[in-house]
Amino acid sequence: PNLATGNPETELDRLISIFRRLNLELYVVDITIPQLRDVGLYVVKVVAPQLLPLATNYCMRYTAAPRLYEAPARMGHPVRDRAQLNPLPQPFA
Repeated sequence: PNLATGNPETELDRLISIFRRLNLELYVVDITIPQLRDVGLYVVKVVAPQLLPLATNYCMRYTAAPRLYEAPARMGHPVRDRAQLNPLPQPFA
């Protein structure tokens, strides 16, 4: 679904509320350089430790994170063990 509101502040508030509802932590750092700040633009880096990073190398997949096994159950899907996970979960294929 399209959740866009056309208002960045409203969309940010919605995203933060989703993370809070799911008890997911967010770490936010403002990394804006002065030249951008001077023209009203901001850059932030956000990390959510409980989420899984995109694995770009098959040999270095993240398979120990609890969310990988808990999320399917919460969504009504079968829970799989490590051997049954999709061997090629590349979303850009």
